[in-house]
Amino acid sequence: MPENSSKNAAVAKFALIIVCLGSIIGPLGMASVNIAIPDLAADLQANAKMVSWLPTLFILSSVIFMLPAGKLADNYGRKRIYAYGLALNAFSSFMCGLGSSIEWILFWRFVQGAAASMIFGTGVAIITSVTPSNKRGAALGITAACIYVGLTIAPAVGGWLTELWGWRSVFFFQVPIVLALLLLIKMRLTGEWKNDEKTKYDWWGTGIFALFSATLVYGLSILPNNLGWGMLGVSAINPI
Repeated sequence: MPENSSKNAAVAKFALIIVCLGSIIGPLGMASVNIAIPDLAADLQANAKMVSWLPTLFILSSVIFMLPAGKLADNYGRKRIYAYGLALNAFSSFMCGLGSSIEWILFWRFVQGAAASMIFGTGVAIITSVTPSNKRGAALGITAACIYVGLTIAPAVGGWLTELWGWRSVFFFQVPIVLALLLLIKMRLTGEWKNDEKTKYDWWGTGIFALFSATLVYGLSILPNNLGWGMLGVSAINPI
């Protein structure tokens, strides 16, 4: 029993380290891009309306896919979905860095937002799965603090990278960090956590929520255009 207890404590500690690193990388990659937007827009000759969608699409996608990611993690494994989210984040960041048009980058930013939902939607679940109840509050508090650490250092990191190596480096720098984190998960984070039985997912409800989120954000973005008011009307009646 003491040996098992020590092993469980080690897993919980390493899981906390992994999730905390992911909690820093996600916001860091999201917010640092904002600093590079002027250089990106000038290089790709993109107007202000198009580049304004860079942060918006990321957040919208992460909101839309948060519920599906959590459900998939419960059914197929939280560590697995978390690792897939990290891998997808690295790949989409790399593709953004290769972008030759604003439309290309917007598409991959949407994919990157979906990857973020897989990371944040499962990271906390992993912590609650492996951490004893008497230590869970502290572990969740540390995880939340790491998110704000990422958001705090993002402007400085984004500005430094953009100044030295250009706006593409803001996307590329995440890739080796995430790959190293995936290697750590593969080598050191043992075990898997999921529900004992798979449960059916409410795809209809997810579709309604996605439509509500998309129409709300798009409607607000094109106000006072009549189409914008129409989109807001759709978003208002959609949850009903």
